[in-house]
Formats: sequence, C-alpha cells, structure tokens
Amino acid sequence: MRNAMIIDPKDNVAVAIEAIQSGDTVTYLSGNEEKTLTARQDITIYHKLAVCDISKGSPICKYGEHI
Repeated sequence: MRNAMIIDPKDNVAVAIEAIQSGDTVTYLSGNEEKTLTARQDITIYHKLAVCDISKGSPICKYGEHI
C-alpha cells in the first residue's frame, strides 16, 4: 500500500500521505514505477521526505519546481 506520493518524476522529495514510523517501508509511485525505501525517522503526515540523497545546497524539487 502506498503511504507517500510524488507528483512529478523530477521531484527529489515525496509527501507522506499518512504518518510513517522510523523503520517503516515508504512506498510511492514515480511515473509508472512503484518505488520503496526505508524511513530513517518518524515522518508526520503531509511532511516531505527525500527519495534520494540531496547534497547540502542542492535544490529541493517538489511538483516539478525548485522550492
């Protein structure tokens, strides 16, 4: 079951659509591909989470736009 969503394939963050606990599997759809990762900390519903490593100073991309 998906517990996060990503809007645009260029995004490097997803949004939690339910509360996620540290160690839980995060599942989201990117394009037509379902992807998973393991949460490193608790994530409150509607908060962002990185779906890849993001270097310090690199832009955060959500909805296909830098935020």
